[in-house]
Amino acid sequence: VISNPFTVPAIDEQQVFGFTYTTTTDDGCGDAATLSFTVFESSDAGTGATFQVCEDGAAVDLFTILGGSPDSNGTWSGPEGYTTTSNDGSINPTTAVSGDYVYSIAANGACDAVSATISVTIVPVSNAGNDVDTFVCAGDYTTSLFGLLSDDAQLTGEFINIDTSETIVD
Repeated sequence: VISNPFTVPAIDEQQVFGFTYTTTTDDGCGDAATLSFTVFESSDAGTGATFQVCEDGAAVDLFTILGGSPDSNGTWSGPEGYTTTSNDGSINPTTAVSGDYVYSIAANGACDAVSATISVTIVPVSNAGNDVDTFVCAGDYTTSLFGLLSDDAQLTGEFINIDTSETIVD
């Protein structure tokens, strides 16, 4: 005899459960009904996240960034037609683009399809300009270090004295 409600146990893949329900009247008349149902294993796509990587960084497998315990039977899709046929969601930041990369697992029997999204931001590399080796005259007293940078250098950085490791202010 099984208690009602029936608690469905954790299963792998799918499992069929069958029950017989019987009833008897006070006069001894009885009847029975058979209940049969299939329980499908629920899929887990993990949990999404946000992720930043420098455009000159190493290749990244997005599957390793998913939270939780994602199943490994999904596929990836993303910006500009990015797709995979396996759970390996490797992207190369030098060629990938920012956007949402979606890990999807198809529906399984009565269970719906599931997905998780990794929002990727490819961060452009800053430009400190070219190395410079120059000479100044001691009589000049001050020299603008910004003036020594190449024309394409971003001027949002900081100068650090190589000998003392101190940041140069102003």
